[in-house]
Amino acid sequence: MPFGTYTTPINASRERIWEAFLDKARRPHRYIPYEVLDYKIHEEYPDGILREIRTAAMHMVERVKFDETAGTVTFTLVDHPLYEGYLRNQVSPGAGESGGLPLVTYTMDVKPKTPEADEHPDAAWFRTASQPEAVAKAVLHMKHILENESAQGAKA
Repeated sequence: MPFGTYTTPINASRERIWEAFLDKARRPHRYIPYEVLDYKIHEEYPDGILREIRTAAMHMVERVKFDETAGTVTFTLVDHPLYEGYLRNQVSPGAGESGGLPLVTYTMDVKPKTPEADEHPDAAWFRTASQPEAVAKAVLHMKHILENESAQGAKA
């Protein structure tokens, strides 16, 4: 059962993090630590999009829902042959431990549709991407992008 979650403070405004989440949903190439081979938006909705994404290791269609009030972007698998579930990006207000910086959490929670699904060769990406270190790598990649942006802006 692929599940992973990771949270870290990011030295950027909540608004900038939210903009990056929206950009990541529509233009994932910069934000995910995989080479995107194919990407297409099939439909647009008032609260999100239906997108298809392919890398060398995975292919999926996702219903992406934007909820700015909750600070979440949820990528729900659509008609995947092996798994059902979601990947979620969330920004929330920082607390004392984060020094007041916004917290960004990525969660991957997918469940196999059959008892054999996890053993299928196409399941490898899900098993790997849900590992704690892989989820952390994805969040830290976003953190690096946003904090480098802030540092570049401060130098200008």
